[in-house]
Amino acid sequence: MPPRPRFARGSGELDLSLDTGPEWTRVLAALSELDATAGDRVARRLREAALPVVGQVKSNALRLPALRGKHTGLRARVAEGVTVQPRLAPVAGLRIITTMREPDEAALPRGLDTRGGWRHPLYGDRRHWFRNPGYSWFREPIMDARPLFDRAAAEAIEEEVNRAARAGTRMGGLL
Repeated sequence: MPPRPRFARGSGELDLSLDTGPEWTRVLAALSELDATAGDRVARRLREAALPVVGQVKSNALRLPALRGKHTGLRARVAEGVTVQPRLAPVAGLRIITTMREPDEAALPRGLDTRGGWRHPLYGDRRHWFRNPGYSWFREPIMDARPLFDRAAAEAIEEEVNRAARAGTRMGGLL
């Protein structure tokens, strides 16, 4: 299933979900019934697989162009807010999200990642408005890394299935 870019409810924050699909979720649920720590191990592997692309996305945010090289710290705040959350239910996968400390800045990561850009007062001066171009610093790099996430999920779940098989467990007919 392709990644589903979506916005967090009630805000402009970016939220990109990479779901594995219902079949892997069923296998993972069966594994978790046999071994309560199986889900934790899979989640840890998914998170580890996402860390390089999260690092790339943060670096992309820091390299976004600034007007005449003048910086206000916005890019650093955007980069700081990128996090990864492995999910095991209702569907196994990953969420990579942005958050901003200040509520009035919540929509900035989305504006910076939208090709159409965004409009804002120039350095807070509401008499002078400026249109910033958008760049694909968040969604495209994550979607490009989708095969990496799929491989990591498959390997992590396969490892847990093999662990259950070595323990002699049948997993309710899934093995």
